[in-house]
Amino acid sequence: MLLYGAIATPLTAFAGWMWATDITSPTGGGPGSILTIHEWLGLTLALAFPVLAIWRGRRFALSQKPGIPYLLFAGVVLVALMYQGFLGGKMTLG
Repeated sequence: MLLYGAIATPLTAFAGWMWATDITSPTGGGPGSILTIHEWLGLTLALAFPVLAIWRGRRFALSQKPGIPYLLFAGVVLVALMYQGFLGGKMTLG
């Protein structure tokens, strides 16, 4: 599932950036602070998930268990993903 997430996350971030330009173009105004955080957090996650997948894939290929640094990084990525979802829901549902 991590591999699928690493493939899908950059695509969804790209789609989100495209949609954000459609939202701000007709009004001529810049994005709000929530949208700005959501955009940059999405870009960060689009970079973090492939790193996480490659890191885990290498450990798996060597028949090694994930270590504490991997688990801490994965935990930070998970919290960032949950916050990203919260921000997206707040923008769309209020």
